Amino acid sequence: MSLGRTEWTNLPTIGPLTSIDEAKAKVTEAIKAVLRRGIDLNELSMVVHHFIAARASAWSEAQPGSPSIRIDATWGLPDGLQTFVHDSIVCDLASGTFLPHVRYKDRFIDIDRTGSWITRKAYPALALELSCGHRVAREIAEITTRVADATGRPVRIMWFLDVLQGGGGATPEAMPWIVVEVENGGLLPPWTTPQPSDEALRRLADLHRRKAVTNRTTLALFRRNPSAADIGGRHVLLQPDASAVRDRQFLVTFADVVRGLPNQWTVLYAGSMLAHTPYQLQQLGVGVLPLHAEVRTPRRTFSRKLVRDGIPSRIAAGGEHAEVVPLDVDQYRLALRQKLVEEALEVAYAGDAYELREELADLLEVAKSIVTASELKGWNDVEEEVAEKRKRRGGFEARLYLRATSYAIGGTETSPGGAPIQRLRSHAGVRIPLVPPLLSHKGSAPTGLSGRA
Repeated sequence: MSLGRTEWTNLPTIGPLTSIDEAKAKVTEAIKAVLRRGIDLNELSMVVHHFIAARASAWSEAQPGSPSIRIDATWGLPDGLQTFVHDSIVCDLASGTFLPHVRYKDRFIDIDRTGSWITRKAYPALALELSCGHRVAREIAEITTRVADATGRPVRIMWFLDVLQGGGGATPEAMPWIVVEVENGGLLPPWTTPQPSDEALRRLADLHRRKAVTNRTTLALFRRNPSAADIGGRHVLLQPDASAVRDRQFLVTFADVVRGLPNQWTVLYAGSMLAHTPYQLQQLGVGVLPLHAEVRTPRRTFSRKLVRDGIPSRIAAGGEHAEVVPLDVDQYRLALRQKLVEEALEVAYAGDAYELREELADLLEVAKSIVTASELKGWNDVEEEVAEKRKRRGGFEARLYLRATSYAIGGTETSPGGAPIQRLRSHAGVRIPLVPPLLSHKGSAPTGLSGRA
């Protein structure tokens, strides 16, 4: 349930309701809040609807009489477009051109089992997948164009994409939700204008993402000590999380802080310029510098790696051409080992348990494929070696980190089993590199490191 006035702003949401009594209590509380804001109840409207369970969401923009339509899309709830990195697509209905700019969308807004909004991390394969395919983008473009032509005004439309069963009883691929008339002519035409100066800012924002103003806690820190949020050159990254993305007072306070700073600061914004946040900040006297407004022209991207059997068809379904080369046996074995290193690095960079599970599954799949393509008897052969090594050398439960080895003073080698093991205090001077020491051959390993695992 949402309520608000007619200006283009985020409607305050009451959240999911599971009973009549809960609905009465929440509505009564909301009406009291509206009265405290001095709003006449005759001007108040409430929107009550089924929760729309959708895999992705989008905003689209079109101008009357123009065949070009801009679409920004991401995973999860549409509010994620107000804060996080997203895909951008330009459709030209006159020429049939479909220009997707797929970005690494590693975070989106979702709900948990209680219905509360949360910021969720996308696993790498999903982060790199186009969130709005060619067919759906064309449908969105056609409808947005018809609305713009009918109204005679630039319009933006919010969409739920790939609606799941139970989302109001229907399962459309693209479900329009809100139509907004655009002031000041919208974003057209500089969609494809190169912005090389922003590339450095994008890298700076990624590097210092933890300094972003994300909620009321980090906003309070920014107010007390602006330099704590400065990512360089008086630039501050605004990236509201799930708790603040619809918090009007959060934006009002943020704008007050920025306007009150002694020197001019630049607000960097990773979300979509088609969403509410830039408009609201503009109304509050604060402009933003978008990090992802441009749509790059398509270019040939070389991957040069082994992929799962179903990946080329998924790429084609998203509107891209895929070039594949069948490998011979020797090439396949080498490519599998390369893939194992790739997946091991993905495991190393995995964040939460969900992402770790995903990456370990990929790592295991590659390892089993290596066994199948090798001269080993099968996966049971590997499992037997695992058991044998554990019996001889133990596992890793003791969490022992071998920091260094040395001979006894005087250079004489101690007898086997006679050298002491020095146990240092926990965490003493331990720095763990991502990649272990590289050895050209096991035989060249220093002092017995060969085969230690």
